[in-house]
Amino acid sequence: MRALLTAVARCLSTAQLLYGCTLFFLVLAAEPVWAHHSRAAFDGQNPMRMTGTVTEFRWVNPHILIRIELDDGEEWTLEAHSVQGVMSYGWESDTIEVGDRITLEAAPHSNPEYKYALMRWVLTADGQALNAMPNSIVPAEFANGVAQQPAGGGRDSAQDLSALADASTDFSGIWSPASPSRVIAGTERPARAAGSGGAPGGRGAAPARGQRRAAAGGNDGTAPAPGARAAPGSNLPLTELARNELANMRQSDNPAYSCIEENFPEFMTTPLMIRIDRYEDRLVLEKQNSGAVRTIWLDDAAIPEAAHQPSRDGLATGAFENERTLAFGISGFTAATWGITRGVHSSVEKSIEGRMSLSEDGKGIDIAWTTLDPIYLTEPLVRTGQLSVQPDREFIRAVCDPDASAVPLEFE
Repeated sequence: MRALLTAVARCLSTAQLLYGCTLFFLVLAAEPVWAHHSRAAFDGQNPMRMTGTVTEFRWVNPHILIRIELDDGEEWTLEAHSVQGVMSYGWESDTIEVGDRITLEAAPHSNPEYKYALMRWVLTADGQALNAMPNSIVPAEFANGVAQQPAGGGRDSAQDLSALADASTDFSGIWSPASPSRVIAGTERPARAAGSGGAPGGRGAAPARGQRRAAAGGNDGTAPAPGARAAPGSNLPLTELARNELANMRQSDNPAYSCIEENFPEFMTTPLMIRIDRYEDRLVLEKQNSGAVRTIWLDDAAIPEAAHQPSRDGLATGAFENERTLAFGISGFTAATWGITRGVHSSVEKSIEGRMSLSEDGKGIDIAWTTLDPIYLTEPLVRTGQLSVQPDREFIRAVCDPDASAVPLEFE
């Protein structure tokens, strides 16, 4: 493992990135590597308003699930934001109950045969007007003078929330992805350090969400700009086996439909917050929304015996080069569906080397990691990502519900 960590410093140094690591360039879409399902499936340009009676309400992650029966007898399945997401809009677990009569607006599925839609806002049985997804505003006729979240507000806002947060001195804190993860090329400069002032607002500020959404499609069901998203894995250095499997990819293979979260470090650069707690012998990282927990062990003697068994997550160990730089390595993987990226599996020979760097102002984390898997990759695959610190708040531990997670499969 010491040799593995030494290799991190060599491969991830600026000089090696520029001259020694031959890679392909690909900016990944803003949706997660294992995105639960594409928002492009919904027609955000032609929203529907409907009124009906609630027949099922599930306060679960990854998305609030509501089923209603309209006056004409049609039954619709509606998806809202996550538990944490709707709570930020004023929802509570009993905001909607079975038997309630509600009015809502939603982006319907692009296939008119599917009675499945992405909810934008809802007027509850007791007259509350609430957002259900980012980038949606309740019409004035229902708002009752209550200030609504502006378009683009909440988690998807370009507001620099890190400016309101205390600086971290040891990586601990609550963090949010400041930009989508990306694969970098041998001739590309590494991503600007979080907190370096390169993003709007400086000091770890996220790039304007609207700029990213224009390329990747929005949470409100709008489709991506033409040509904005490459075919999954099309620019990656894949082996023939990987390309053959990618060509036969099925959306139903997506691990997210079974509530399987991405591995560390990928899950740090996908939407929703990460809580990091630092202890003397380990760093513990917890993903909001899924409840997934990943550990980076800093003391080999502290690693429990069970952690040495091969697993989908592997065994992550690390060593601090200084108080602001952690080098880590991960090995001991089992073969895994979509273990490299969307549609690309991984083998037992997969390994990861990387580095996390805390910005000088304590408001951002830069992360870069190299994935090797000779069965599926012809070259090392280097990704980068950025996190920005968030104000201290309640970190809601609502885990993913497999039944709710698999609902989109009913409409594919």
